[in-house]
Amino acid sequence: MTRSESLITNYIEDSLTDEEVVEFEAWLKEDAANMKEFVTALARDEQLRRTVSTSVSQATANASRPTVNKGSHRSRSVLRWMLTASMIVAVSWFLMPNENSASIVTFEGGSGSVSLQSDEGVESGLESGETFTTGTLQVGGDGTRARFSYEDGSRVSVAGGAELEFTRGSGKRLTLNRGTLAANVSPQSKRQPLVLRTPTAEATTLGTSFIVDAEDADLLIRVNKGKLKLRRLSDNQTFLVAQNQQVQTDSATSEPLQAEKIEPLPSTWKASPKTKGKLKWRGDWMNGDILKAAPQKIFLKKLGVHESHYHAGARNDFPGIVTLEENTKIRIRYRINRPINIGLFISTHSPTWNYTGNFQAYIQETLTPPDAEGWRTATVALDTFHPLPGSPKKLTPGSVAATIFATTYADDVGLEVAELEVLADSE
Repeated sequence: MTRSESLITNYIEDSLTDEEVVEFEAWLKEDAANMKEFVTALARDEQLRRTVSTSVSQATANASRPTVNKGSHRSRSVLRWMLTASMIVAVSWFLMPNENSASIVTFEGGSGSVSLQSDEGVESGLESGETFTTGTLQVGGDGTRARFSYEDGSRVSVAGGAELEFTRGSGKRLTLNRGTLAANVSPQSKRQPLVLRTPTAEATTLGTSFIVDAEDADLLIRVNKGKLKLRRLSDNQTFLVAQNQQVQTDSATSEPLQAEKIEPLPSTWKASPKTKGKLKWRGDWMNGDILKAAPQKIFLKKLGVHESHYHAGARNDFPGIVTLEENTKIRIRYRINRPINIGLFISTHSPTWNYTGNFQAYIQETLTPPDAEGWRTATVALDTFHPLPGSPKKLTPGSVAATIFATTYADDVGLEVAELEVLADSE
């Protein structure tokens, strides 16, 4: 029996010592979850339910009588009544909806469009500094992040394209329906952990740093610091993921969960419909080996408007596509149906998913004359990429490219890409 269970039992049996009364009152005030545990125990005890009414009546009748010594039976009855009164207040708090400060979320900001749909279905944009406790978040835009924080210092960051629900419950409860999320979780009470649910698994932690990428059928979770408990929903199998470990879950398999060694990403990459990895393609593959640009909805935050931009490339928010080194080059072979300068876009993060910037380079069509079939070729050095607003001045070698694509922005000029690859210096 735990100490809390012992105190509650002694309370029910009216056998708390004077020292235990002080200890019990302090324990009740220590954590809201303790009061919940107390209320639940009382609710299960039918005998105590009858005692509550008797104790309250007796305490009311004795309220005007002189104070007696602390150690007397009457003193214990008064103390018992005080605890029972606290319990009555707690029952009301426990049964009625409430907003615990531990679950208040503050939107710190984001580089793309971020909207919050309330439990009633009302959707609105979020501004930095706004607070909420429940709702469903939608984050738009390639290479974007949205950041949130709790009062205890815990921080959550999600990538563009993610859908995240904040729900009511004991502790911090989140549901990542899709996308990538990173969390740095401050130490939590054992009775109020952070619980993150995805379509295939549930992670519970009392304080750690981790990243999770969730899809409908599978999940990849990596722990950078601390540990967390992972439960696969399909069979309730649990696994403790430790620091510097990663685990994948797949709803289609019943193989035992196991930790994997974290391997660095390669320094070369080539776009192909057969390329390995969980890539999300920007554009449509035509004739088996041609990637044709497709429209993507873009939110221009400064103008407050949405546009369709035409992209051809790939995205993998986590763990990423390729490691970028100091002498990395990007080679592209493309075709357009009318002359226009095109852009190359890269979003980057560190191996632990810390944001390291968005960068863009331009290819002048006058410097890339077409061949007889209209194909143009360009090789772009990494140091020619310029930072976009909010990014460091220079791309950091060793960063991971999470998004790589060619774009003609809002101009639909039939952009087709026959080759898009990341080359090491030796190549």
